[in-house]
Amino acid sequence: MYPWFDRSGRFSWLKMSVFVGILLPGTWAAFTWAFGQPALSPAPGALGNVAGGTNAMPVTAALHLIGLWSVRFLLITLAVTPLRRIGGWPRLVTLRRMIGVAAFAYVAIHFILYIVQQNYRLAFVASEILLRIYLSIGFVALLGLGFMSQHEINHIEQGPVVPLDGLDALAQIYARIGAVVF
Repeated sequence: MYPWFDRSGRFSWLKMSVFVGILLPGTWAAFTWAFGQPALSPAPGALGNVAGGTNAMPVTAALHLIGLWSVRFLLITLAVTPLRRIGGWPRLVTLRRMIGVAAFAYVAIHFILYIVQQNYRLAFVASEILLRIYLSIGFVALLGLGFMSQHEINHIEQGPVVPLDGLDALAQIYARIGAVVF
């Protein structure tokens, strides 16, 4: 099933617009990595610093941009249920999984870009994760998001399984601590 179709198989403009919105920051990061930052405006914007010129460290710029958007997507995902309850909009919950998977993908890309930035020295990356508390929090959150994503996949394929309310709360706590630390 494609992400722009609803559960009944019909095209959904809401899901399509969210899907395109999810892809834009990654496309922007790839564009700035490949071609440098275009001179769009003199001030930084929502997509990152677009002051113009080329960046001497494109991996670091992409790392920061993807990291910023992974935190944003994670916070948006966490805000979906309260917004649905407050606003009385039940269709909003259909977007939660899509945004959550995007958050996981952006966090995984952020982790891969960190490995690239460190010149593929995996032992050094592992030691940095163990020595720096903010990297430890981020890595545990990445594992938690991946585990919950796998749990959702198993739930879809095999039917109901044991709920992960405790692990979900733990991942949310780690995500919020990581958002404060950064």
